[in-house]
Amino acid sequence: MPAPKDPRDEALLRHLAALRRWCSRRSGDPDLVDDVLQETALHALRRMPLLREPERMRGWLFRIMQRRLAELSRDRPPWLSLTIDPVVPPRVLPDPKAVRLIRHALRSLPARLRKPVRLHYLEGQPIRDVAASLRTSVNSVKARLYRARRKIRAVKDGGSGG
Repeated sequence: MPAPKDPRDEALLRHLAALRRWCSRRSGDPDLVDDVLQETALHALRRMPLLREPERMRGWLFRIMQRRLAELSRDRPPWLSLTIDPVVPPRVLPDPKAVRLIRHALRSLPARLRKPVRLHYLEGQPIRDVAASLRTSVNSVKARLYRARRKIRAVKDGGSGG
């Protein structure tokens, strides 16, 4: 027998589109919107049992999102284009075609996704250290790495990257 659905969970799902629109208008950065929305949903789901007045959920969610947006965008420098230099020259020269494809795929990434890729995959930093250097959460870094892999895969397959 399936567990009964909590009406608060369904209410949260109904408000997600409005939360996304609000955050998009405030930040203008689609990657930041994804990070803020994810952090808001996680916080809301953790704190949902403590919500005393479910009819006030919409305002509660917007206050959470407003705080998360402030936290994640506070003191962030504008992202600069990154040039990715090899950390250690390889002993065996890779296939030049493969190198061109990798460089093209990395250049196709927005700087916001390119930096975590460089720090984690090319420099070998743990995700926790990447999150600390980017002044964001571990979950945000994981989400950015996922989006970067998805965009690189789309470039490799000849898609639009979206």
